[in-house]
Amino acid sequence: ANKGAYRCTAKQADRQVLHFRKTQGDDSRCSAEKYLNKVHEAFPSPTGKLFVNIGANKGGVIAEIFDLWVPAPESRYGNMLLDFWLNVEKVGKENGVGPCGLNGRNPVSATQTATGGSEVATTKDSRRDSTWPHVVGVEMMVGTYEALMRGLKHVGLDSESNRRRTIQLVQRGISDKDEELFVESVQAGKEDRGEWHFREKQAELQSVYAKAASGDTSATKEIETRGIMRIQLSTFDSLARDSFKLDESLFMLIVDTEGNDPKVLESATATLAAHATAVVIFEYHSLWKSASPTHSLRKTLDSLEKIGYECFFSGEHGLWRLTNCWDDKWEFFWWSNVMCLLSKLKGSQQIIAELDLAPRYAD
Repeated sequence: ANKGAYRCTAKQADRQVLHFRKTQGDDSRCSAEKYLNKVHEAFPSPTGKLFVNIGANKGGVIAEIFDLWVPAPESRYGNMLLDFWLNVEKVGKENGVGPCGLNGRNPVSATQTATGGSEVATTKDSRRDSTWPHVVGVEMMVGTYEALMRGLKHVGLDSESNRRRTIQLVQRGISDKDEELFVESVQAGKEDRGEWHFREKQAELQSVYAKAASGDTSATKEIETRGIMRIQLSTFDSLARDSFKLDESLFMLIVDTEGNDPKVLESATATLAAHATAVVIFEYHSLWKSASPTHSLRKTLDSLEKIGYECFFSGEHGLWRLTNCWDDKWEFFWWSNVMCLLSKLKGSQQIIAELDLAPRYAD
């Protein structure tokens, strides 16, 4: 519990969760970045801000961060990046757009497409200096990582284009220990392959890899065909040591790791507390059962509330309060998105005052 936060009565908490489950259903599943605009309104300055996006995938979150905090004057990075996936990488609409659809994004204009995005985003934007935020994007799958690197160059957000520390893309998985993991390639942009998926195949993948190392030509061919490789897994603390700058504080952590989220958050708790990170967003769904079977939503909230966060399910019309409004019926393992705000910050209270749904269900 968070002693200083708004507190529901037991009946109020019951009314809120029953209303959510009766009338909203999967209300929270496509709301991961829905309220980033409200975060921007409460914390508008980009100076010194570090954003970390674990599970960067197609870069939509990264693009939205820049569209909000340092928008390009004549275009949207999100639109240009979507254009890249659909018309350059040609991944197909299902993988290019993702399970949540376009979410109201406008299509890219013919002019922006013709310039490839980079010219619009770089030659007409003279504001690229140390006041820009630093974004660390982490992507486990090599094919998606390489494609996203091309996409960032396409829209002019790569380090070569801006010559600043704007975006740092890291290829690794984040978990609860530092080790290696054997994986096989998947289509760039495909979103449903996490550590748990490859854990089940480790014996097989290791065997093929060992045979190839001993000179087995058929195993070597299989490695090439399936794209079998070893990748790095690390804790969040290791990522911080490798990627954070000395003069910045972690402002926002966004986690989407196909069920690994509670393990990532557990390894990040000390860093979140040390940096007084304002916003934490993560996914909660049925994959927790297979990827993180010793974790629950309640256990994860306990660790975050202990260091001062108020947590909510993101919804279509506001934030469904979990902190100090808990009911065991929230432990439903549906695909949902959780937003946690550091309670002591004035900006956090501004967001909560506007979006907290719990007072509607007061006695």
